Amino acid sequence: MQAAREAARRTHCLNNLKQLGLAQLNYESAHKRLPPGNLGYDVNTSTLTRIEHSSTEAETSFVCFILPYLEESALYDQYDFDVDTDVQYRNPDSPVGKKLSTYQCPSDESHLGNACSPQNGDDWKGNYGINWGAWRHMCQLPRIPGEDKPNLVCAVPNPAKIHIAPYHLSFGAKLARITDGTSNTLSMMEMIQSPGTSACDRRSRIWCEKAGCSNITAMLSPNNPNADEGNCQEDFPDSPCKRIGGNNDKANTQSYTSSRSRHSGGVQVLMCDASGHFITDDIEIAVWQAMSTMNQGETYDSPF
Repeated sequence: MQAAREAARRTHCLNNLKQLGLAQLNYESAHKRLPPGNLGYDVNTSTLTRIEHSSTEAETSFVCFILPYLEESALYDQYDFDVDTDVQYRNPDSPVGKKLSTYQCPSDESHLGNACSPQNGDDWKGNYGINWGAWRHMCQLPRIPGEDKPNLVCAVPNPAKIHIAPYHLSFGAKLARITDGTSNTLSMMEMIQSPGTSACDRRSRIWCEKAGCSNITAMLSPNNPNADEGNCQEDFPDSPCKRIGGNNDKANTQSYTSSRSRHSGGVQVLMCDASGHFITDDIEIAVWQAMSTMNQGETYDSPF
C-alpha cells in the first residue's frame, strides 16, 4: 500500500512538472522566447550589482512570468512588475509569497521561508527549480576537466552574459538557440523544500529572484551527499549546504544549488519540450551536465 501511494505521489509530481512545461511553452508562443530566469541584476558588472528599484527592470522571479499560464491570472494581475519583489512582500494584498499548488510535490512537506525576510513577510517555497547550467550562479560553464582554475569563459569580465542553459540572469532562450534539442535539454529539476527555521535558507524559495533560490545547477549529481553553497541553513541534513556570503548578493555570485528529491533513487526532471522523466542518482556526471547545456553539442546515451 505504501509503495502504491508513493507511486501515485510520483505521478502527481511529474504531472506538476509537465504543467509547468506547458506554461513555459505557452509563454514562449506569446513572447517568442522562454521567460527570463530572473530580472533585476546588472549583468554588465562582475559582482551582479542589484538594479535598485529600477522602473525598467525591477527585481522579479521566474515564477511571476508564467502565472497566467498556470491558471493564476488573478495573482499575475495583482503583481507589479515595476516594483522590486522585496518591496511587494510588505504589502499584505500582494500575491508575492502565495502558495502555488503546481509547485508542491506531494512527497515533500511544504515550508515557509519565514527566516529570510521577517521584516517583509513569509513566502511559500516550492519543489521545482529552473535549469541554471552546469556550474555556479554567475557562470554556467564548468571547470576544464583536470584543471583547478575556472574555465576561460568564467574568467571574462562579464560571464553572466554568456548563456549555455535555457535560463540565466535576465535571460530566457529562444527555442532556436537550444541547438542540442529541446528534448535533450533540461528545463526544470526537483528541489527539496528546506525549512530554514533557525537561519535563512534561500533554497526552494520560488518567489525569490536572488542567487541560490530556485535556480538549480548540474554541478553535482542528483541527491549528491556533498553540500550546496550559498545562503542556506547548515544544519539541515537532508539537503546539506555550506553557507557562503550570508545576505550579500555579490558574494553569492559563486553559489550553487543541486537537484534533490523525496522520491527514492532519483529526481524528476522537465525537458524543454515539456516532457517529464525520472533520472536516477547514479547518472554519470558528464551526462547530467550535458543535459543542462543547450548549445554545447555533447553526445551521450539518453538516460531515459
